[in-house]
Amino acid sequence: RDRYQRRVRDVERGRKAEQVADQVGQQLSAELSHGGCTDEYLADQLVVFMALADGHSSVLTGPLSLHTRTALHFVSLISGAKFSVTPLSDERDADDQPMLNRIECDGIALK
Repeated sequence: RDRYQRRVRDVERGRKAEQVADQVGQQLSAELSHGGCTDEYLADQLVVFMALADGHSSVLTGPLSLHTRTALHFVSLISGAKFSVTPLSDERDADDQPMLNRIECDGIALK
């Protein structure tokens, strides 16, 4: 989020919007190149919906951000939903997180 806000501020500092769009697009492409279907800013938000859903949910994502790990912990505590994270890559990022993960959840079927 802050990363994207910095990009907007860069436009205000005289950078062309096209340059900013190219850079943000390259960053998103790099985040999705690991094989997941979410970037780090979406993964933590999906955790809530996975917990509330009826049945089994699964999503592929890249390295788990601190936000995602925190969401998994607290959403599980609050909702009672059961999550599991399966590393799908031996490759690690700078924070020693696997580059590809599967987050799975048996939701609580909130009605």
